[in-house]
Amino acid sequence: MKNKTKHIVLIICFITLLIAPSIVSITGIEGKIQNTENRNKTNFPKIKTLKNPRKFAREIKGYYNDNFGFRQSLSNIYLQFKSNVLHESPIPNKLIIGKNNFYFLGNSFSNVVNESFGFSLFTKKELLNIKNTVLERKKWLHDRNIKFYIATAPNKHSIYKEYLPFHFLKTKTRKQQVITYLNKACNFKIIDLGKQFLQKKKTQLLYRKHDSHWNNLGAFYAYQTLIEEIKKDFPIKKQQFIDYKTKLYIE
Repeated sequence: MKNKTKHIVLIICFITLLIAPSIVSITGIEGKIQNTENRNKTNFPKIKTLKNPRKFAREIKGYYNDNFGFRQSLSNIYLQFKSNVLHESPIPNKLIIGKNNFYFLGNSFSNVVNESFGFSLFTKKELLNIKNTVLERKKWLHDRNIKFYIATAPNKHSIYKEYLPFHFLKTKTRKQQVITYLNKACNFKIIDLGKQFLQKKKTQLLYRKHDSHWNNLGAFYAYQTLIEEIKKDFPIKKQQFIDYKTKLYIE
């Protein structure tokens, strides 16, 4: 009798676990829980899509994957546990939490970590295609009396690499590879907007700690570097720090 009661209890618990997510989803109990994803959830498909069964089935599947019961609650618990208890990035391929709580992009974004380590370089064929494209565009603009410039922005990994949870190998990156190649292959100079960054970062923060982008101060120094090059061809006034000091937001 006891065993029978245990079996009944287990069956009831099992069935409850199966139907509970659906009940929560239908009743909308989780509606007030904060959505931690940077996107809107999939809406229930429109009735007119019933005319296309395959499309309706895909949309129903997408809706269920985004809205099944306890999804948001369990996701939030996981994110909080990884971040606050284990002090690790909950999504390591998208976010890397470095020293002093500096945030960096993971490899999901253009393979940025591997590229910063020099593990992902251009092939000779790719470099040749880049050179031909640059020369083609330069000629097209030159024929129309338009000056052609290319500028590259430094990523946060290269400027604040000391805050990453691992060390960089001293290898050439794609950015360095292209700058060197174009300079030698066709005497074309790429403007490196991070020219001042390694020096300026010693006393000033140039990137937002919890973002991959530079702050307004970093953007100002990049602007100065760009204008220095353009001034060689055109009479443009270069604004100084004092001109923008009261407008800059420095995190």
